[in-house]
Parts: sequence; C-alpha cells; structure tokens
Amino acid sequence: MIWTAEHWEKRHEGNTDSCSQAIPNDPQSLIQAIHDCLRTPYQLHLTHPQPSTLRPLPTGATESEFILQTSGTTGSPKTYRHRQSDLTAHTKKGPSHANDTWGLLFPPNHMAGLQIVLQALLNRNGIVNLLGLHPHQQIQSIEQHSVSHLSATPTQYRQLISGMKAPLSSIRQITIGGEVADRTLIESLQHQFPQAKITNIYATTETGTLLKSMGTTFSIPDRLADQIKVVDDELQVHASMLKRSDSPDAWYPTGDRVRWIDSTHFEFITREGEGINIGGHWVTPQLVEQKIRTHPEVTDLKVSSRANSVLGNILAAQIIFRSEVDERAFRLWMEEGLAPYEIPRWIESVTNLDLTFTGKVKR
Repeated sequence: MIWTAEHWEKRHEGNTDSCSQAIPNDPQSLIQAIHDCLRTPYQLHLTHPQPSTLRPLPTGATESEFILQTSGTTGSPKTYRHRQSDLTAHTKKGPSHANDTWGLLFPPNHMAGLQIVLQALLNRNGIVNLLGLHPHQQIQSIEQHSVSHLSATPTQYRQLISGMKAPLSSIRQITIGGEVADRTLIESLQHQFPQAKITNIYATTETGTLLKSMGTTFSIPDRLADQIKVVDDELQVHASMLKRSDSPDAWYPTGDRVRWIDSTHFEFITREGEGINIGGHWVTPQLVEQKIRTHPEVTDLKVSSRANSVLGNILAAQIIFRSEVDERAFRLWMEEGLAPYEIPRWIESVTNLDLTFTGKVKR
C-alpha cells in the first residue's frame, strides 16, 4: 500500500473536530493524525499498545506537541514531550527530495517512525507500508513502488536481505538505528543496495538523533562536546539535551556501553545490564552474535542465557540458518573464533526471532 500527500489532504477536508480523539495504532490512522498536526496545532500522545490520543491545544498555540513513550525494556515506560519544531529541525526539505519515496518499517508511534513520516509529509513524498509483510512481499512492494529511502533496525535489514535474490538499485538512502550494527551487516547492505548512501544513527526517544556514522564507529562532534560524553565506557548526555530543569547541570547515563577504537572513535556494543556471567566470565551477547554472524550459513541469531545447576548460567543461541548445517562442524568452527565460555552450549535452529513492536530483538 502506498500513501501520498494528496491522500491525507483529501481526508483532512472538513475535519474541524476540536474534541479529543482516540487514534487506532494502525499506520494509516497514525499518519493521518500526524498530518493533521502539521496543519493545526494539536497534542498527539503516541502510545503502544493502547490507542494513541489526539487532543486540541489551547487557543493561541502555534505548533503541535508530540508525546512519545519509551519501550520500557530497561524499566517502566517513560513519556517525553517534543515540540514540532524540535522534531523537524533537522528535516531535509527542498526540490532534491521531491521525488523521494519512503518504505515504512518503523511504526509511526515510535520516534524513528514519527521522524520518517514527518520527513515524508513535509516533502509531499509517498509512503509505502512494509510493516508486517514477509521479506519477499517487502521486496515486491519496494520494487513495485520504486522505494528510494529505507530506515530500519539491523534485525529488520537482515530479514529483508534474506528475501532478496538480486541487489536493488532504486534505494538511494539506507538509515540504520535502534540496535548495534556490525561490520558484516554494513558490508551486506553495501552489496545489496549499491546505489545507497548508508547512515548509521544513534538516537533515543528522549533526545531524537544524537550521533551519525557511515559505518560502525562513532565520534562526538565538537559542537556537542559539552552535551555528550563517555564515562567509564558508557555514553552520558547533559540535562540540557533532555530539557531537564530540575537539575540543569547534571549528566544522565544512557545505559549504552561502548568500546574505544582509538582516542576519539568508539563502537556501541551493548546496553547496561545485558552482560551474562558464565562461570565467572562476563560475556556480551551482542559481541558473540557479531562473531557467529560471520559464518556463511548464518542469517541472524540471538544469544541469551539459560539456568544451569553447575555454572549458574550457560549460553544459548537461537540461530536462523540459510540452509542445513552439520552441528559438529559448526561447533568446531565456533571453537576457532570464540573463547570456550563464549560458545553457546545450547543451539536451536529457528525460522525467525521474536521482535519488539519497534523491530528490535527481544532480550
């Protein structure tokens, strides 16, 4: 399904409702509500799984407000308020973007999805709904509607690539976010989308986009040196970026851990609390996953822990294989590149991984 600016404008005609409205969390209803916010100042409270809410703002309001909810993966969900001008401050507009067509892989009630919709609506671009489709169907829709721009998590891109039989030349921009992207994925994207510029972003619901990279390594630009820093290998942001007035000089940990490549460049590796103690050795699941993904028959995987009466925990892996593999040979391959405590003791071959509604692997 593809939606255009004319579609939303036609639906808007005669819409003068000044009462609060419950908005179903399907993409079409959410995009309509976001479009209405660009025409009339509203407050749009985007939630999941409950219906979102569109409320009128007091007379005299000059711009809409968007309230977004964090996923709650590291605690109770929190809500953050964003002004329309803040969300659109870095939106790219102009004739060079007039012919862009966006593939929608993030739900519009998520920060990344909201920014995609705002970018598309402000440029009167088409939006192609790819949510919930099988990878082969996604590829068909991308080809049918000549999608030029994609934004998705690394897990979503791996799924998409698994359904590709040949590279796609219509894609001009690939944006990655939401999870750690490894070098294997970057190389696959470069091969499968040869005409695309690849941008890897680090963003949060609280702040929006903070850092950008063309690969896996990031650095803090000079203009943000007084607002972002790394302390004990964890990224921190200044209160001014969170619009916190209660402690204006405080720094807040993001929970995102990094490893330094050199004195100014680093890679994101995991979130605080996701390490696993295996017989006294602390294991980072994402680093083990990165190593195992280099096997030619592995499409994607999830490494987690399972209780063990002797060691306390053992590593377990759910793996999507491209074809059937010999388990003994596969284990010998892992022994060549992994430490003994990094090798999953329990392996399950699966056809898909459980994802959150934002396209991330459930951990």
